This record gives sequence, C-alpha cells and structure tokens, in this order.
Amino acid sequence: MRYAPPSRLASFWHLLKSLVREPEPQLYRFCKSNFKTFPSDETIEEEAHDNISKLRYYPVQIGDIIEKRYQILGKLGYGLGSTVWLANETRARLPMVLKIFTNDAQNRAEFDVYKHLMSVRSKHPGRNHIRKALDNFTMKGPDGEHHCLVHEPMLENITAWNILFGLQDKSIADEFVKAEQEYPSARKEMQGYTVYASRALDAPSSKSIGLPLLSDFGAAVSGDIEHHRDVQPNVYKAPEVCLKAPWSYSIDIWNVGCLVCFTKFGVFMIAQAKSDDQIWDLFEDRHLFYGVDPKERAYMTRAHLAEMIALIGPPPPELLKAGKRTAEFFDEDGKIPAASMTPFANLAGGWRAEIPVPDRTCLEDLEENLEGSKKKAFLRFVRKMIQ
Repeated sequence: MRYAPPSRLASFWHLLKSLVREPEPQLYRFCKSNFKTFPSDETIEEEAHDNISKLRYYPVQIGDIIEKRYQILGKLGYGLGSTVWLANETRARLPMVLKIFTNDAQNRAEFDVYKHLMSVRSKHPGRNHIRKALDNFTMKGPDGEHHCLVHEPMLENITAWNILFGLQDKSIADEFVKAEQEYPSARKEMQGYTVYASRALDAPSSKSIGLPLLSDFGAAVSGDIEHHRDVQPNVYKAPEVCLKAPWSYSIDIWNVGCLVCFTKFGVFMIAQAKSDDQIWDLFEDRHLFYGVDPKERAYMTRAHLAEMIALIGPPPPELLKAGKRTAEFFDEDGKIPAASMTPFANLAGGWRAEIPVPDRTCLEDLEENLEGSKKKAFLRFVRKMIQ
C-alpha cells in the first residue's frame, strides 16, 4: 500500500479548511448614546470596592467580543473580586455568563476549583447539582492578567448565598437584549474605564426553573485536611465553627440540613415531575436557627448554641474537648452554676453562658407542611445531617 507524502496531506488539509467556512458570528448592535450618566462624585457598583485608578477590574464594554467568541450583552453584577456579564456565544447564539476576575488573584481559588471540577470524571448524581464551568481562559488587561469563567445563565440566588437555580427557558436573554437596546444601561466613565449599572434577568415562569445548583466556590477548600478559620453565614454556622473546633466535610452536611429544612425564603423540593419539567414546592418560610441574643438583640454565638441545644441537645464531649471557645459556654466539669440554672441544668457539658437555653423543642413541632410517612421520612433525612 502506498501512502501520500506528509506535505501532500498537509496541502489537502489546508485546502479542505479553506472550503469549509465557519458561520458568520451573530452579533447584536447596541446604542452608543441616549444613556443616563452618573455624576462624577457618585460612587456606583464596583467603584465602591476599589479606586478604579488601580486598574484591578478588566475594562469591559457592552458589545465587546471576548476571545473572538463571546459578545458582551450587559452587566449582571459585581463583587470585590470580579464582575459578571451576560454574553452571547456567537457561533451557537446561546446566552452565557462570563465571570471576569480582578488582576490581583482575589478569587483565584474559585478559578482553580472549577478547573479541578472540570477535570474530574464522575457519575455521582450530585454532579448534576454543581454549577459547571463551560469554558475558562485568561485575558491580558491594561495592568495584568484576568481569569475568566464561562457558565450557563442561572436564576438569581434565592435561598442562600451560593445556591442558584438552572434556567430551562433561554429566551429571557432576548428580553435582556431588547431592554439594553431600548434603554441602555446607565454608566459612568472614569480614567478610561466604564462602570455600568447592573441589569437583572427577568423572572422566568415556574416551569422554566431547573435544578438547584451549588455555585460560588471562592471560599472552597480541600476537605482532606482539617481547618480552623471562621466560615459560613451566621445562621448556617455548624457547631464546630461556633466552638472553633477543627472542621472538614461535616460542616457542609450541616449546611445542607439547615437549608433543606428551613431557610429564609424557603427551599424548593421536588413535588412531582411532568415530562421534562421539574415542579417545586415552597417549604418553611423561616430559618432553622437565628442566633439572636435576647440581651444584645443581635446575632451572637452563645444564642446560636443555645438554640441548637434546645432542638438537638448538647454537643458531644469530643466536640467540646476540641473547641477553642468551649470554656466560654460550657463548664469544665459539666456542671451548671446555680446562677444560670435552666430547664437543661442536668446537661452533660454544663451551660455557663449568661443567657438561658430556650425551652425544649423538636423538628416535628417546627415542620408544618408534611404529614404521616412523608413527614417522618423527611425529618429522618434532616436529622442525619444535623445530629
């Protein structure tokens, strides 16, 4: 058998590529005038986190083409370490979200976590509940490099600071573009950088809401080693965090228990499925724990621990022993001083804080939306996460 020489194969390949043209990118046109301008002395958006003259943020303009592929449609939000933009993937004409980080590696950990998740091959069902990074790249800015993550659009955070919901209806991006074209985003020009006002996606119908997804991995750490730093929003702090004991994966399980059971805005549970649509019910309209101190009228760890004791009993001895703050709340010998006698005066690990432990309660009394076997199964599930 005779083979064509490499040079001839290369020539044929280049000829083939020249004959197969990529489709022309689908671009939107945006108005360059008729927008509101903020006064120079008014601080807006990411400007509150940074003196723009430091050039930490990447200078994005609505209509820009990023990486020859993503056209910027408008700004969705901002944070200390990034700005977030709705974009159009010009080849497939699909809406995407670009999270562009500052050049000081403020959230480099999140970028690295997503790169790691993209490299992991797993069939675990929980994988479907982790927000995916569809692309990642690094761009050269005026004063350094900026990492960028590309995601599918999500419904605004409604249950916790790092839980989003998928969107099955991609047409909401069309409404976003229409609004930007007819009513251009207000903005402020300063030192060659444009600070835009953020624009929210329109709320979709309930049938367009997809699965809840874990997102925002800026504070994610490896669970293979113990950690000690203060983490988690106050009302979701696990006992280990409250007592400053070493923590690992278990505090995430505690978080899920608190979120799945009771949250400020409620948690969506699958009630039934019809075709490809997920129907979600709204559960308890409250937190599981509040931690509001009866004396200080604000969140305090002692009030949070007192609520935990009233609901699930005292922390186990091994946790008390490991906690650096244990002595602030519990007697060394497990006996409660007479001055702070409570209905739980015979607790193992005596309570010594200057506020009483609330009257005993239980999950059965707090859960009001389920009955019979469903209620028992649901509370059994929650107890495995918080006890």
